[in-house]
Amino acid sequence: MANDHWQTPRPLFDELDREFGFQLDAAASESNALCASYLTEEDDALQLSWRELAERVWINPPYSRGNLPAFLEKAVKEAQHGCTVVALVPADTSTKWWHEFAMQAAEIRFLRPRVRHRLNGKAQGSPKFGSAVLVFSEERRLPRFRSMEVPK
Repeated sequence: MANDHWQTPRPLFDELDREFGFQLDAAASESNALCASYLTEEDDALQLSWRELAERVWINPPYSRGNLPAFLEKAVKEAQHGCTVVALVPADTSTKWWHEFAMQAAEIRFLRPRVRHRLNGKAQGSPKFGSAVLVFSEERRLPRFRSMEVPK
């Protein structure tokens, strides 16, 4: 999935939106935004305070190298300041970003089957990886997971 402008499938977003009531899509474009209020690449979401814009934020961050960890680091920081951030990410537990940021989520929900993203309104084939929903929220903190190094 080389393109960074994939849209979350509407049924998945709608189910999560019913639970969380998202007020801001902080990683969107005009063509894939799922909330009335959204931030685009031009808005430079990583430099803005999401908490000043909304209490409940949705992100389907760009998966390209460098972008995904930066958005998750931002999600952790915004949650520490009272914001609830829900993110759709690859379920890639072998990566550094997973252990640094995903493991700080209050909840990790592994999705099945594989998520079929949309591009320009059209369904695309399933990626070759599973996905997870990360919920960053100090109010929901229930630490159930921890990282562990594989012994050598």
